[in-house]
Amino acid sequence: MPPRKTQPRDADRITVAKIVAPPEPRWALLVMLFVGMGPLALPMLWRSPHFSRPSKVVLTVLVMVIFVVAVVILFYVTKWFLDRWAVLTAVLQFPSPSGRGLG
Repeated sequence: MPPRKTQPRDADRITVAKIVAPPEPRWALLVMLFVGMGPLALPMLWRSPHFSRPSKVVLTVLVMVIFVVAVVILFYVTKWFLDRWAVLTAVLQFPSPSGRGLG
């Protein structure tokens, strides 16, 4: 009697899956660079096939300049706010009838 051929069970089947990155449109990457994530989106820019090497360099420099300017503006706005806060707390420290200030 010849050996009987058995059908493979579902558990014996091997499925091979490929991870494929979804194609991101060029405009979506530019929005992420300049509006959303800033320098955190630079690796996505450099892996993108939609931009040439010179345009990647220009966009990287532009994103970094905008990021540095934003950090400097944030520093000065914070300093301005803290100076105004110090003035406000000094003004509110006027003597009250009980001899204690508000703070």
